[in-house]
Amino acid sequence: MSKYIESETHQQYIKHQMNHYYTYYIERKCLKCKKAIPDQAHGLIKFCEREVLPDGSIKSCKDDFNAAKRKKKMGPYKAIGYYHKLMHDRIEILLREKGELVSLDEILSYGINLTRAVESDYDQDERNFIHYFVGYTFREYLEKEFLITVDNKYAT
Repeated sequence: MSKYIESETHQQYIKHQMNHYYTYYIERKCLKCKKAIPDQAHGLIKFCEREVLPDGSIKSCKDDFNAAKRKKKMGPYKAIGYYHKLMHDRIEILLREKGELVSLDEILSYGINLTRAVESDYDQDERNFIHYFVGYTFREYLEKEFLITVDNKYAT
């Protein structure tokens, strides 16, 4: 057995033996659970060590703490993703029920908002608007008529 690769039970035994020598004079605490961090731990340590629970799951204060911070930051972006997934589903239904050539009224009746596409563009050569959604493109065909095509530009 290599001196760097030790069994998990051996590591737990060493940790148990060394707990006797830990001191807590600096009074550092975990940012998540407020459990004391020993003075012998590296000075940059701000969280408890990961623990494997009896059911096999892993308790990680660092991961839980950072996940909560990311959740707050990512909330608005997640809503945008849900919106475009909803539009994708509605476009699939519209395409299945009405076909490739649809009127603006039919598009609006299915709750599809062309102004909130992933990207919109104006084609100077053909003088029409193009609206890109996830997996589909709406190209203005005639006045208030649109041609729906399958497009892999923003496909998942």
